[in-house]
Amino acid sequence: LLFELAEAPFARLSSKTVTMNEDDARFYRKFTRANSILIAPAGGAGIDFSAMQEAEPVLALESQPVLLYLGRLAVDKNLDLLVEAWRIARHAFPGLVLRIVGSAVPGDPVWEVPDLKGIIHIPWTDQPFQELRRASLLVSASRREGFAMVVAEAIALGLPVVAVNNRGVQQITSVVPEAVRLVPNDASALAQAI
Repeated sequence: LLFELAEAPFARLSSKTVTMNEDDARFYRKFTRANSILIAPAGGAGIDFSAMQEAEPVLALESQPVLLYLGRLAVDKNLDLLVEAWRIARHAFPGLVLRIVGSAVPGDPVWEVPDLKGIIHIPWTDQPFQELRRASLLVSASRREGFAMVVAEAIALGLPVVAVNNRGVQQITSVVPEAVRLVPNDASALAQAI
């Protein structure tokens, strides 16, 4: 509501507005002229297919399935929910590893990786495609994404994805609906999908 109150009057001032998903475009269309809203393809970025093809998986140190989170370590990424879902899923798959790749960004409320057996934390990497190739499943628990680029990259590599339902992931599933399992913002539902 606060976002709408702040954004609505200023949206009229822009001659063009570029959004990353259809839901955001729909919001701005309520306040602006027709044809002034554009949706950026692939969230305004692109997937580097050549780098993807060249990436070799990093050596797996564990022989169990690897659940991967790749991104910022920020409170808004809903990582407590991800950890809780992983704990629930471990009842069915006791060796399930949660590999968290990423770091905090200055200015973000920092989320601390719990020190639990079965959770491996790796800071930022220059080789994200290697991490994706190593994983058994990518999980995105974020409640809000403009465009979930890591989800698009995982799909391009053929990696299964489970994600909390949000606008950015919905934009991807509008093109490839079978590629992502969408779940509500609930640890049990996320664990069941995992």
